[in-house]
Amino acid sequence: MASNKISQSEYTIMQVLWSQNQATSQEVVTILSETTDWQANTIQVMLSRLVRKGVVGIRKRGRFNVYFPTIAEEDRTRKQVETSGHLCSRKVGKRIVEMIENRVLSFEDIEMIQQALAAKEEFAVEEVICDCPPGTCTCKNCNCKKEERKFTTTPTNSCCSGG
Repeated sequence: MASNKISQSEYTIMQVLWSQNQATSQEVVTILSETTDWQANTIQVMLSRLVRKGVVGIRKRGRFNVYFPTIAEEDRTRKQVETSGHLCSRKVGKRIVEMIENRVLSFEDIEMIQQALAAKEEFAVEEVICDCPPGTCTCKNCNCKKEERKFTTTPTNSCCSGG
């Protein structure tokens, strides 16, 4: 098996496969045509690369190839948080907790984290809105399928910008 390090574009395709459990290349093309300008051939090449890397499996269904993820989303997202351009907004809190639990922190690190949390508390919401592109979300019971989603941002906290 080749290296299973995947690019941001390949990660987007993985999000589709995770959300669908399995899909033909045409189904992936249809889903991604709403949010990307990728050509069908580009998507098929990326699917082939993902198969070679061992993170996507392939099987025949009639005359179509059906693609499916061979790794769990959780296994990949832990490794991808630093390199991927997108992590579902609904999963950010969980990933931050995992990072804190699995790393050694200095007293200074803990103080910065506490300051950042205190500053964020003023902007906390009851429910974080999913910001995944349609067709790529694996959240349970989320609102990402709605046509008109409202996205909100909070001010960045200057106390933690490392400046």
